[in-house]
Amino acid sequence: DLREVESTNYENTNKKSVEFPPPSPCSTVPSEESYDVCVVSASSSTHTDSVEEMEIYLQESLSHDCDSGKSPTNLGFFYDSFFQITEMKSRKMNIHVATTLHSIANIHRKQHEYNLALSSYHASLRGMKLVHGEKHQNVAAVLGNIGNLLKDMKDYDRAFDIYQSVLKIESLRLGYSHHDVMISMLNVAMIEKCRNRHEESIALHKEVIKIQQSRQKDDNKRLNLLAVAHSHLGDVYEKIGKFTNAIDVYKDALVIRTQALEEFHPDLGLLLHKLGYLCSKDKQYRHADAYFTKALRLYMKHCVNDERVVRVQRDKADNQMKLELMPTNGLSSL
Repeated sequence: DLREVESTNYENTNKKSVEFPPPSPCSTVPSEESYDVCVVSASSSTHTDSVEEMEIYLQESLSHDCDSGKSPTNLGFFYDSFFQITEMKSRKMNIHVATTLHSIANIHRKQHEYNLALSSYHASLRGMKLVHGEKHQNVAAVLGNIGNLLKDMKDYDRAFDIYQSVLKIESLRLGYSHHDVMISMLNVAMIEKCRNRHEESIALHKEVIKIQQSRQKDDNKRLNLLAVAHSHLGDVYEKIGKFTNAIDVYKDALVIRTQALEEFHPDLGLLLHKLGYLCSKDKQYRHADAYFTKALRLYMKHCVNDERVVRVQRDKADNQMKLELMPTNGLSSL
């Protein structure tokens, strides 16, 4: 049986750029002031030690007499209560604690420790609101990451509600057509797809595409966002069985993505593979074979030799079997 090709995902992390492959969900929230914040990469193989290191760093900075054996499950709630006693804390200290807690939450999320991540995000959110108020971009950024985390946890209704708050803050501060607002709208569209509200998801994707197409400046940031919007719209069409529509918008994504990159960039292989998969699902076996072949040639040109190549080869072989079993008059012509 045909396996699904992993679609290229984008999630709202620091809300600054759209990239293929997706950016790491482990960026820190920017603060208005320069402050010494302990930031450890979530890709570290010693992530537990990194979290513990940041927690010790916070405790030493705050001069708290904390039990070093405290269960990490309670740490988010511990710092959440720290922000409730506001008169003893300086603004810089609150930014420092909130931003470091955000980094801790990102690491927990990266390691799929969702409950720990959620408690740390909420503690960070309390600190950001304390420093910046309810309608600041940093508050929106933390809320966005909470929404993405809830999406990871398949709690789509709560994720949707969180993102309504994000959109409200960003639209008021940045304007409806701002790049960050468009990213949040895409996240809402993805959540709507997960909630099986496909018409709503399609409408949101089309709204983002319409706004981005109306912008005159052809910078890579705009083109990348436009390509992502098309590819995710294609995923919605695929989910509801409209493969012809999915193929059309993925073709548009390929054209736009090619504008942003050189013609033979290896990242285009993902889109070529997806187009091959969709054509095969739509019984356009010859078109599918052509896309699979293009993807493999592109990977060979750049000496790519990893799971991406294995997946294309596997799907190309599955498609070839179906191509050979089909009668001649049942084949799609090129």
